[in-house]
Amino acid sequence: MLKRVESETLADTAAYSGRNDWRTDEDDGLLATAAPIMIGAYLMALAVVTTTFWSSGETLLSLAICFVYGVMFFGVPIAIAKVRNKHDARWLPDGPKRTADLVEIQTGTLRRHEALVQMVIVPVCVAFAFTGFAIVWVAVRP
Repeated sequence: MLKRVESETLADTAAYSGRNDWRTDEDDGLLATAAPIMIGAYLMALAVVTTTFWSSGETLLSLAICFVYGVMFFGVPIAIAKVRNKHDARWLPDGPKRTADLVEIQTGTLRRHEALVQMVIVPVCVAFAFTGFAIVWVAVRP
């Protein structure tokens, strides 16, 4: 009974992981497109907050913490990806999924542009929200 469950689980895993060989991992190119947009949105939000609150010395420590957090948030995955690219034989950087119109995510299949929008919508909206807050702050400041 136990062996049958294990073999079914392994078959489900292979079918679930892109219907390819479950021992490989292909680059779909989404992160290479979305990461610069997300980093740019984060830097825009930090720039807006910095220029808005520069006169207040109390916020400089908070801004420094946000900057360090951003470096860690984006730097650690970049470092992990570089290590994986060099040492993981399962990683296929130039596979056919890199230019495919459909991409597989954990919950199903999406068009490439829909997946990109899902990845960048929150950072871009946060950057625009910070800009709106800054305009209101400057407008009501005595």
